[in-house]
Amino acid sequence: MTLTSAEKKAQRALHPNCYLCQALGVPFSELAGYEDRHIQYDHWLPQGRIGGSQADLVANQLPMHAHPQGLGPLEPGWAQATKRNCHRGKGNKFTGQEWTEYVTICQRVAKTDYSDDLMSDRNQADSAYDVEISWNQASGEATMLGKTYPLMLQRVGNSGEEWLSFSTVLPPTLLWRDLEVQSRGADHERLAKLAWHLKSNPLLSPILCRWAERRLYVFDGNHRLCAFILARQDHPVPVVIFDGPDPKRFLEVAAEAHESLTQMKYQFTEKALKFSALNEQELAEAEDKYGEAASEALAWKGLRPTDVKLRIAGRLSGRLDGLGGWRLKWKALGVTDPSWNEFISTYARLSAETAPFVSDMYLREEEFENLSDLCRIFDEELFDQLDSCPEVKASLKTKWWKRAHHRFSTRLGQVVKDNLELGNTPPAPAYTPRWNDYVRSRVRLGVENWRESPAWREATAANNEFDIDNLLTARGFTEAYLIP
Repeated sequence: MTLTSAEKKAQRALHPNCYLCQALGVPFSELAGYEDRHIQYDHWLPQGRIGGSQADLVANQLPMHAHPQGLGPLEPGWAQATKRNCHRGKGNKFTGQEWTEYVTICQRVAKTDYSDDLMSDRNQADSAYDVEISWNQASGEATMLGKTYPLMLQRVGNSGEEWLSFSTVLPPTLLWRDLEVQSRGADHERLAKLAWHLKSNPLLSPILCRWAERRLYVFDGNHRLCAFILARQDHPVPVVIFDGPDPKRFLEVAAEAHESLTQMKYQFTEKALKFSALNEQELAEAEDKYGEAASEALAWKGLRPTDVKLRIAGRLSGRLDGLGGWRLKWKALGVTDPSWNEFISTYARLSAETAPFVSDMYLREEEFENLSDLCRIFDEELFDQLDSCPEVKASLKTKWWKRAHHRFSTRLGQVVKDNLELGNTPPAPAYTPRWNDYVRSRVRLGVENWRESPAWREATAANNEFDIDNLLTARGFTEAYLIP
């Protein structure tokens, strides 16, 4: 529901601070100084989880900063910024409580590269963190902290190397960064997503550590351990403890196994099935006939281009439906089926790829990830803002949507080419190597400018594409305006 002016005023009187800023205790949490159109009245709980009275509906919508040029809580410098968009990134994926918890995790993640960063109050010299282990290969058991565990013995090929280990769970405070191998800091975006996942899901892959000088040093699993601490705080973490292997040697073996046994199979077969519209029989026949030269174009030889287009668009739509449900949500808000199809065909490659599946130029996986980013940003910056910017609904009209996206995609293609240093401007800007943070930030800016464009505050009755193009230009909705 949309609040009336009186209801908004009443909510601001009850809640004079942005609920997110207030919960995190950051400065400049006041709503004062923000125009009403730059304040988002956010659903704390989904409508189905509150009472049905008008008072319940109003009380459930809490105000928060939503200045279109403000920093979002997942962007660097947000906690110190005086102009903020605290709703950016939330969408409909989180309740208000969940969004607060997720942003809290992200704020901690920004200061975290290793698990030691999350336990900085420990004293390296404190013997309380010493661990005594008795390894008895004869009995096949290890004893630690008064408990006995069955040993595993692993031999490394024909080298004669043998590694003893056992599995258990331990408090994270007993685990230390292995300085010999843990030289790479955490990927903060990946770490935040993993921590959020672990809040409601178990850690299935244990942390690997080695016992040396009465201490346990983590040599594989830095991301998992950091994420587990962020999500579960002092809960015990599953570990495998090794006796003696040189950590660098162990990582060499693990990397070789990954490359030889896993990566090739996934990259060349599973990827083709998962991210293209091929079926298993088509893929198998193409590989049998063409070997490493097998490609979509060869697998679909003789298939009409129209049929190929329908299959690829259908596969992409189905996968996007499963990931974010954007198509159905946007349809409910006014986007027609033809407009969704236009969106897909504007950004994705809907023709058969000639590059072999084994080639680095086969980009169906990257295409899906880029399209997912595009959908997520349009959802957060356009569709989630329709209540506060109702005039932008005019851009959802079928032909206005089509011509606006034509301009957006043309400019996006140029940004992708320049930033990813491609040889040519890609005709399908999502069918490119994985977009980086800079490209995603330019997409977000472009959607914000789309939303704020004065083009939608004037008549949009025209239904001729030539006329629409002229009107968009006259009203300043140009490629240079969208992404300067």
